[in-house]
Amino acid sequence: MTFFAAIQESILWLRHYLSPFIDLLASIIPRLRKRKLFEQLNEVLASSQSFKNKQMAAHLCFEVSSEGEWEQVAMLAKEEIARGKYIEIIYSSPSLERKMNSLYDQFPLQVRCLRLPIFSPSLLGDWVTASTLVFCRYDFFPELLALKWQKRMKLVLMSATLKGKNLKSFISRYYLKSLYSLFDFIYTSTENDRARFIKLGLDPQKINKFELRDRQIISRQEMAVETFKQKGMNPFYSFLTSLPREKRIVLGSCWPNEMEIFKAEIFQKKILSSEVLVVLAPHKLGEDFLLELTKQLKRMAPQVPLQRVDFNSKSFDKGSILLCEYPGVLCETYSFFGSSYVGGGFGRSIHSVSEPFWGGCRIIIGPKTHRSTEYDFVAENCREDISVVSQLNEVSQKLLQDNGDSLAQRLRKRDDLKRQTIEQSKQIMAHLRHCLEDHC
Repeated sequence: MTFFAAIQESILWLRHYLSPFIDLLASIIPRLRKRKLFEQLNEVLASSQSFKNKQMAAHLCFEVSSEGEWEQVAMLAKEEIARGKYIEIIYSSPSLERKMNSLYDQFPLQVRCLRLPIFSPSLLGDWVTASTLVFCRYDFFPELLALKWQKRMKLVLMSATLKGKNLKSFISRYYLKSLYSLFDFIYTSTENDRARFIKLGLDPQKINKFELRDRQIISRQEMAVETFKQKGMNPFYSFLTSLPREKRIVLGSCWPNEMEIFKAEIFQKKILSSEVLVVLAPHKLGEDFLLELTKQLKRMAPQVPLQRVDFNSKSFDKGSILLCEYPGVLCETYSFFGSSYVGGGFGRSIHSVSEPFWGGCRIIIGPKTHRSTEYDFVAENCREDISVVSQLNEVSQKLLQDNGDSLAQRLRKRDDLKRQTIEQSKQIMAHLRHCLEDHC
């Protein structure tokens, strides 16, 4: 056992002996109590019962943090299911509860889902039956890494990145190399990240540049009109297409503090006169979040009408800002717009820019790009289509700069890149599947 592995085992032993104390804390700290109740669902739901109970074994096990990470690997998981494989999914965020339940309902014989048992880490070794564990980006919990030597599992890492890591410090380099050396295959989102891993001293043969999610986004957006139709969103689609695409603007995954964008008078006038159509797609759809967002919007642009729309909406007001409460269709929605602002860049980090990029949008974002490999990908391929602004008051001016010629040129270039990406995706997916089948 390596020194790094010994440290991970020591952490697990420490957590084991501290578990009674942690249980006690869960009875008095609301956040811990909520987490424990979430994990206790593993004990009662059929979807969380191990394949071992039926004397079966999964072909692959996936570990994902939340919805963003699941979207990175969902295509691989669903393709494996379509090929008749059995898969296990470990997830750490309650935000995935609905999607995991839905996936199990569709494939109850092939899928098992487990909420990451932080309170009972020893459960993992008994529950997992696959011989290969696929990580996505991070969540390097000791109990997950320990499966490498405890159960002799192969580890695969998707969407890997060293962006923002300190590669100059000896201690940091030693830790990172020890960590990533555990993985049998590493797939990065960008060529820059692949180069960083090689520079760290990892075997170049084990590192490939491949982003699973791009193909999934492209596929979803190609079916966007059909998706809108199936969900009863034809009235919304008809309203959107009543104005030229270069005049349609969407603020995706936006936050209340970002409503300062609407403070500019010229932006308000363009909206009121119906020269542009502006749609808000909030980062969250909880009522408290929406109330705070509308409060901030009214404070910044009190003269501009706001219409909240959902699946029950059949008519839409011109000269208004539309606050969309359609869940799960932001990816498709981007493909109907010319310009987009992607939220989060004035908070912790920007949200997904791959979706508006493949949708053909011009993209405006805030300065917090340090965690986003998607930003790196867009900047590497179409730097002219993404703008980073340092102040919120700069956003509206950028959003109003699109025109028909720029849009047409952008879409032609994007179509060429899509064809290349899909072809590369097929080749690398075949390589990935071959590697996995060698170990499953």
